[in-house]
Amino acid sequence: MVEQLKEMKNNVEIVGILKTKDLEDGTSEKKLKDGTTVTQNFIRGSLVVEFTDKQGNINNVRSQVWVGDTKNDGGLNKMYKSYKTIMDEYKDKDNFGEEADTIQVTGDIQSNDYISASGTQVSNNRIRTRFANRLENKNVEGHAWATIEAYVDSYVDEMNADGEPTGRKAVTMYTVSYGGKVQQLQRVFVPEVLAEGFETTYQPGSTGEVTLSIKHFISVEEVQDVEPVESLGFGTVQEVAAADNYTDELWLTGGKIPYDEPKALSVEQIALLKKTRKEALASLDDNVSKSQPQVGFGNAKPSGKPEESAKSDNPFKNSSANDPIEF
Repeated sequence: MVEQLKEMKNNVEIVGILKTKDLEDGTSEKKLKDGTTVTQNFIRGSLVVEFTDKQGNINNVRSQVWVGDTKNDGGLNKMYKSYKTIMDEYKDKDNFGEEADTIQVTGDIQSNDYISASGTQVSNNRIRTRFANRLENKNVEGHAWATIEAYVDSYVDEMNADGEPTGRKAVTMYTVSYGGKVQQLQRVFVPEVLAEGFETTYQPGSTGEVTLSIKHFISVEEVQDVEPVESLGFGTVQEVAAADNYTDELWLTGGKIPYDEPKALSVEQIALLKKTRKEALASLDDNVSKSQPQVGFGNAKPSGKPEESAKSDNPFKNSSANDPIEF
């Protein structure tokens, strides 16, 4: 008998200036563990934390928020009051400029899988907020880290536009959340300086605890001193080209020694992990197919986009039997 997949360690920490606070409150129905249904208050939305990393890039990392005021046993969820304070009192850079609060966000990282309006299957990474608090030290070094237990499946050389290796390695990596749900992390790379050592230590098929640096920034490269060109209007035109390079990645920056059995995933568990992930993605297509009308026009609705997921009553309701920010 194959041993079931167990929940793996998955911790995210983000520190920096509160750039954007996009929170709203509302009400929804909640089914308690005794079978009764009650109306609860909730707060939902997202927080964006801004910081400058060691490479000089200005990162803006978003974490999703959903918290209700009612626990599964019907009691009061104390975390709701904390998020009410965040919503009403915390100062963000968008509205308060230099008066913005410095905050710490803790949470976890998950797969966000959906079918786009064009019918394409899309997967990206989503950070779920567990807790956020203000920091007195506004000069603290900003960062966004994830420390997770993961199964490393394979490596592929990253290629540039000319088809040449960049030196970085793209990594296929999985982790397991509550209830045996398999999360495949997206856009994971090992920097060139660490690639050889990491691949040697974490050979394909390894399980262990690794550290990821969460990167979300835009690089703008201005190209000036371009030769003047003739204009069909009048005079000469001096062209200035700007290239935007958008980075939304996870960089593998370290790891402990890979696990040995029985802590490492067995061959049977690896097969179960891949099967579970494949079935989860297939169910997205099945749900879309079932929801499509039988005619080629009319009331067809696009399936969930990331924005819609963030605004749903609780985008994390299937992540755990307990509210992830419920104490």
